[in-house]
Amino acid sequence: MERRVTALPEIVGAIDSDGFKGSLKGGAGWWFLEIDDDVPKTFGYERGEFRNSTFAYSAEADASIRLGSVWTVSGMAQGWWDSGESLQTEYRAELRFDTDHWRKGSSVAFSADYTEYNIDVYAISGLPPILPWDHDVMYRLLIGDAW
Repeated sequence: MERRVTALPEIVGAIDSDGFKGSLKGGAGWWFLEIDDDVPKTFGYERGEFRNSTFAYSAEADASIRLGSVWTVSGMAQGWWDSGESLQTEYRAELRFDTDHWRKGSSVAFSADYTEYNIDVYAISGLPPILPWDHDVMYRLLIGDAW
């Protein structure tokens, strides 16, 4: 995806204890997604047909659990909808290892993000789907240090 902009004020409920953090969020507002303009042209689409701007609502849940003194597992799920139709869904999971004993404020984390897009909202009758795929997966290895 080329560009995503959201302006969705949210109501948040959260808990933060020694070993567990979690929150639930819900909101409604403006949602905009623009698909990369290079791929769809080869399928017969015009530049203005790569954008979806709509009123949407969103729900998100996230949680983080401390496992012992150095490990933390966290996850998140969020969805966006327009009139009951899914626009996009995201999931994230992370395993973090605090390396404070090696360097103060440092950590190493492995995370995975999965995003699924609803490309049907861009479909034009008689043309193939605007993209040949409808999801992204990103894996990250992060080495962090507090400056």
